[in-house]
Amino acid sequence: MLSFLCRRINKLTIIIPLAIGVIIAISQFILNVLSYLQESNHFYETVYTKWLAIDPFSIPNVLFYLILPLLAAIPCGMLLKSDLKSGYFNYLKLRFPLKKIYINYFSLNFFIGSLSVIFPLIINFFLFCLIYPLHKPDFLLNNNLLIISQNTLFVNLYYTHPFIHVCLFIIFTGIWGGLFTSFVMVNSLWMSNYMMSLISGFALQLLLIVINSLFTLPNQITYVPASFLRETSDANVSLVSTSIVTLLMIVYIVIVCKIGGKKLVD
Repeated sequence: MLSFLCRRINKLTIIIPLAIGVIIAISQFILNVLSYLQESNHFYETVYTKWLAIDPFSIPNVLFYLILPLLAAIPCGMLLKSDLKSGYFNYLKLRFPLKKIYINYFSLNFFIGSLSVIFPLIINFFLFCLIYPLHKPDFLLNNNLLIISQNTLFVNLYYTHPFIHVCLFIIFTGIWGGLFTSFVMVNSLWMSNYMMSLISGFALQLLLIVINSLFTLPNQITYVPASFLRETSDANVSLVSTSIVTLLMIVYIVIVCKIGGKKLVD
């Protein structure tokens, strides 16, 4: 079943977002290395204080997390829409059960969306591992970075087991990459405009940024994915608000998916 769907994916739509993500990741690495080579004291530097997700105010960091919904959705967020329009979906219905088709579309979509945002982060982290030492960050030596509980989830884990902390945030970012592209896919079932469907995840991100600036939570806690997906955020974060936003995203996708599934039966 998946082999049928993989044939439908335009390889260029996978390569371009991956290339953009990798270029951003490499550019952030180069900028940091140039600064690193000019410094005389490297004792306090570590990969865990320099890589992309921990560098909240650099342009590459802001750009990567801002356009993350597009990087995730471009590869195959519109695959189901395209197959419905071309009639290929009806061909699949003749060969496979509808439930199996539906599950495979979303599984492939989620996986590729996740991979599109995880891969640049892994490349970036690996490059930093080649240059910077891997010792644990120190709260006193690195206090200028202000990596504290207000802007970093599981901050104790960050200082005690930083690699596990990195892995958790890479996985969490990948999950949101899958959620963003699933969001686009379910929206494409009821939105007639192709481009509007494709950018709906990015539009949601921008909308949340605007709403967050107008209606703030207590303690200025953010509910914008572009902020709370970073290992260290540019705003205050909360596990509760992050979990609620993630849950609401999942609920929306499931509800619209069920509604859209009825359309696929017709």
